[in-house]
Amino acid sequence: MKIYIASALTFATDEHKILIQKLRDELQKNYEILDYFGLGPGEPRDIYLHDIKCIKECDLLLAECSEKSLGTGYEIGYALTLGKKVLACSNKVAKVGRMIRGITNSNFTFLEYENIDEIIHAVGKI
Repeated sequence: MKIYIASALTFATDEHKILIQKLRDELQKNYEILDYFGLGPGEPRDIYLHDIKCIKECDLLLAECSEKSLGTGYEIGYALTLGKKVLACSNKVAKVGRMIRGITNSNFTFLEYENIDEIIHAVGKI
């Protein structure tokens, strides 16, 4: 299964970036993880085209929503439009907007977690 991880990066805390890297490292043990563009040099259009390509190629979009990101919300909507499975998640103390939490698409699941093992377990069920 190919997984694309969507998450806040540009304005994310260092703690959040570490969490995403740990999640990537754990998932790579059993799944193919598509690379995100990251924070290196690149024009906005290049980043957009790269991320859209990854969403088209993935079997699952894993959207970590604990930190706010317009891009992650866009990626969720785009993936669902393509009929992709989406697992959106946030830690239990995060405040995630009602628009995301209220998605009723049958390909969408929302998970509140306490540790990344719960995310990995949920991915395994998809």
